Amino acid sequence: MIKIKYGKFISLIIAVAVILGCTVNAVAVDVNNISMPKIATSSVYDEYLEWSQLDNRWGNTPMGNSNVRNVGCLITSIAIMAMHSGSIDDTALENMDISDIEQFNPGVLANAYTKYNGFTSNGAIALWSTLHSIIPNIDFGWDSYFDDVSFDGAAKELRKLMNGGWHIIARVNNGGSHWVYIENVDEYGNIRMCDPASSISNLYSMYPYGLHGEYWAVRGTDLPDIDCNPLYDGELSLEISDLPEKTVYQQGEWLDLSGGTFLLSGVDPVEGRWTDNVSPIYAGKITIDASDFDPYTAGTYNIELRTWTNYAEASAVFQVTVVEPEITEPPDSETTTETTGNT
Repeated sequence: MIKIKYGKFISLIIAVAVILGCTVNAVAVDVNNISMPKIATSSVYDEYLEWSQLDNRWGNTPMGNSNVRNVGCLITSIAIMAMHSGSIDDTALENMDISDIEQFNPGVLANAYTKYNGFTSNGAIALWSTLHSIIPNIDFGWDSYFDDVSFDGAAKELRKLMNGGWHIIARVNNGGSHWVYIENVDEYGNIRMCDPASSISNLYSMYPYGLHGEYWAVRGTDLPDIDCNPLYDGELSLEISDLPEKTVYQQGEWLDLSGGTFLLSGVDPVEGRWTDNVSPIYAGKITIDASDFDPYTAGTYNIELRTWTNYAEASAVFQVTVVEPEITEPPDSETTTETTGNT
């Protein structure tokens, strides 16, 4: 059964328009003549999950040479995420030239992007960092692609990202460039979305081909919702496999960890137990704390290796020694004087 969200009216024309594609880079469909009823609610908190780029209240807000109605699926998804993560504070309100959270909506965010020169001429997002400049409690992580966009693969990766604290805004595979906010993933792999151009919340009901692959990962004040609890308790272990070739130093010699190796293993909350390959200490997967080491003072020093994931952290310690140079005494010798000559 398809769930129709309260307050959102969508016609067959709108549904066809979404299927054809909404893009942040170009106008894919002409929706200027499509009207959306104004939603009358008591609070922004009652409606933000249902915000539409087609809403008459902000649909004509400029985005470069276009507007929210035509190319605002991404900016609307970002606005939904900002509300859902509780990230809008007094500084953000001031940056957006509003005084109260009840004044916030996708059009207000679009105006702020324009103020910060955050759009290209055709309405695309120009810089990822603009979001943090406007709403400091939101940090942009990365723009990347899912490893697997199959039903099971996408659900698995989304659970991992969301359990790690990342809010996800993803492109759907609709033949265009349309973005939605991922609200939840249930235990069966169903993805619930907030679609800026549709009232349908089940992603696969609206987009049978699922996700396109590209997504934004962003952090906010509050963690994302996730119906499916982690399958496993996250663990991380760091072990020294081989000590460096050199662990004893003469005074004045600098630290050299060549030959040392480590092994990472643990339990991923979604994927279960895993073991990495043995890697050199200088492989870059860890940080090395050698701040205790003093090459000029004899003694024993701790060298600590540290690493972390989005669900756990681990460390391991080994020791090296600095010794004073051995003083070699010259061997004892007797001096014998021989006198030769005629008597």
